[in-house]
Amino acid sequence: MVTGKKVKENYYSEINVFGEGTKEYKLKTKEDFQNGYVVAFKLNDKDEAVDKTVAEAVYQDGTIEDYSKGYLELSGGSGKIKVDSSAVIYTLKNNDKVDKKISASKLKDYVGREIQYIVDKDDKMLVVATISHEDGGNGDVPVSKAVKAVNDAFGKSIVVKRNALRGIGHELYNELSDTDQAKVANKVFDGDTFDNIEEIEEALEDAIVELWEE
Repeated sequence: MVTGKKVKENYYSEINVFGEGTKEYKLKTKEDFQNGYVVAFKLNDKDEAVDKTVAEAVYQDGTIEDYSKGYLELSGGSGKIKVDSSAVIYTLKNNDKVDKKISASKLKDYVGREIQYIVDKDDKMLVVATISHEDGGNGDVPVSKAVKAVNDAFGKSIVVKRNALRGIGHELYNELSDTDQAKVANKVFDGDTFDNIEEIEEALEDAIVELWEE
């Protein structure tokens, strides 16, 4: 997990390694080791960190639906994933950089958030992960990212859909109760994906009007 708190000449970065802790590594290429990246790597003969995420681990992502008794459940029925009690887990800021480190037991507090993680190929357990920023509907999310979040929510739980729509920053929608937001979300997601934020806002406004007319 690249925490990136210390950088020298752009080719050294701080990395928190599962089972080993945090230290500074020299990088083969800085592009593969940006602050907030979940990576698996090896050291070459020059003691440079070389990204091996695809070859050395199972990299996945999804939306947190539940966490209980050491198992993480993602939306979409993909099954449960065993989480190592010492897993390296960080939440991210709205710019996708590291915010704070959390324990595995705190995963239950982040239901509805997107998670990117690495599963150790041998032990089949989650060992490193990042959890997306929750903007609280204040409009901090860049437009393209907000649209992607909404489109990614198709087929997922109502909690995920509702939270994705909050990220659009639509004033009327964000003032609704959780129950009414869920009703509106069901209407908005009863169709095709969106090309831009204007289409989402239009769908939101139509759905809110329908809600008021019920």
